[in-house]
Amino acid sequence: MNIKISAEFPRVRFTCTLCGECCRRYWIPVTHRDVIRIARYTRMRPREFLALFPKDMAADWDEPVIRLRDGEYYLVLKKRLDGTCIFNKWVGDKLVCSVHPVKPMYVGTTHSFTGLMAV
Repeated sequence: MNIKISAEFPRVRFTCTLCGECCRRYWIPVTHRDVIRIARYTRMRPREFLALFPKDMAADWDEPVIRLRDGEYYLVLKKRLDGTCIFNKWVGDKLVCSVHPVKPMYVGTTHSFTGLMAV
């Protein structure tokens, strides 16, 4: 018996204050161009900062998917165990994005997020 779980969350509107909260609460999809920019900026290999998120566990993100034998996936930025994006850094008492100059297009072109919340 195959059980498919999917969840759709409402669109969340906000004004960016560079607090990093969206990158803590939501998975951030990236494009191939984002990967190139972030890799050049950080000098990291893509496998160090990317993860695959199953498309069947997400709402329709209207983002490119990667098709593998076992299903379709969105390419997303990795998260730490506490749910923060691996590029979020604490500076004093503020969480800031360490790749803000080359942030993913998804973050830079929209002021709303849909998708799965991080747990």
